[in-house]
Amino acid sequence: IRASGHDRRSYTTGWDTIFGPGSLLMERSLESRLDRGFAVVDLLAPGSAYKQEWTDTSVEVLDRACGFGVAGRIYADLFLAVIRPRLKAAVEAMPVKWRRRLGAHLGSGYA
Repeated sequence: IRASGHDRRSYTTGWDTIFGPGSLLMERSLESRLDRGFAVVDLLAPGSAYKQEWTDTSVEVLDRACGFGVAGRIYADLFLAVIRPRLKAAVEAMPVKWRRRLGAHLGSGYA
């Protein structure tokens, strides 16, 4: 969040449905910033589709990873560039019920 040349950071609220708690938190957060005179709210990377529902503008953000040493290069060039995007796409293509089960099993919020 940027106001008068100063940066402020805010945590990600999450988002399930248009009327879900994440959506309500996002709305309240944006209202609060506007009430305080903020002209720009930075929703931070990555540029997830739900963030486009809250804005009519965006800026391009690029991720860069440079591995130092063999393990780092494997991580950057293979895992981050190839494996992770495919795993993420596979999880996002799953039915919600499966994602919730996976999230419960892994101890994370896949929903």
